[in-house]
Amino acid sequence: MARSAVHARSDKTTGELAYARAVDLMFERGYHGTSVRDVARAVGVQMSTLYHYYPSKQDLLMAIMTTAMQEMTERVAEAIDDLPSAREQLEAAVHAHIMFHADHLKEAVVADTELRSLEGDDLQLILEMRDNYEGMFRAIIIEGQKAGELRATDARLTTRAILGAITDVANWYRPKGRLTLNAISAEYVGLFFEGIAEASSPSS
Repeated sequence: MARSAVHARSDKTTGELAYARAVDLMFERGYHGTSVRDVARAVGVQMSTLYHYYPSKQDLLMAIMTTAMQEMTERVAEAIDDLPSAREQLEAAVHAHIMFHADHLKEAVVADTELRSLEGDDLQLILEMRDNYEGMFRAIIIEGQKAGELRATDARLTTRAILGAITDVANWYRPKGRLTLNAISAEYVGLFFEGIAEASSPSS
């Protein structure tokens, strides 16, 4: 029997509820369309209570940003650990990235779109975390080039192209759609490694 909404709500602390409601609201309205008062109202607490957990709206956004970046980084690092080839590592990294965006769609969208709303040291911290995350993919590509699995390209540009493509999955993937997440991951990896051009036929 499903638990009631009241019981489900009571399982979370006020801070956890504030985080969850901020994710919902910023996903629906954007950072600038969401106020601390909106979050407090959604949680059902006074603003003074919310400020005990998150002193500002910027703190709420940073909590979402850092949580998303940390979990994505951990998922990819775990997925590629001990895999021997660049192709296997890239396939695992792509799948981990896509799965995070499918499992945590709202957090991922906020993290991907609200970088512009961060300020000062907060912005620099998230930029560093993003650079480190991108660096894991770039290292796979560089190793693949060294091993002869990948042709020589600008590794940084290639990495950004791959991340841009797989991040966009969150915008169109539907659980009841034509392809599973595993199939989407495999298709993307095939495109990254082989492209879409037919092999040249031998001349007669």
